[in-house]
Amino acid sequence: MKRARDGTAKDKEQLIKVVLASVSEIKLNSCWAAFRECFVGCRVQVVGVKGIDSNVNDQPMGMDETIQGARNRLVGLLARPDVRGADFAVSIENGVVKVGSYNFDIGFCVIRDLATGLEALVPSA
Repeated sequence: MKRARDGTAKDKEQLIKVVLASVSEIKLNSCWAAFRECFVGCRVQVVGVKGIDSNVNDQPMGMDETIQGARNRLVGLLARPDVRGADFAVSIENGVVKVGSYNFDIGFCVIRDLATGLEALVPSA
């Protein structure tokens, strides 16, 4: 895939294929919307993959465990044949993070560019 410096594809009709380590409708729609923002004018296809385990507690506690869960899901996703032909692989993990006497539900998203191997880790808030 050839990309301009602003992240848009040079071929406006180009398909950007993303595999997501989830079949959650909310995560699929969020992922699609984010990639549409990044690749204006391109077609974006997000394919959800079921059964990718985070290998952390069902309810991760703290940033470290939540980030580890997101990374584990990405590793599990990359081992699946579903990633063949994709441009990006994405995993999302939510966890409870305590700040003072408050608990926050914070998500972490790991995005890997499958052409370059570059990876980004971003929080929801």
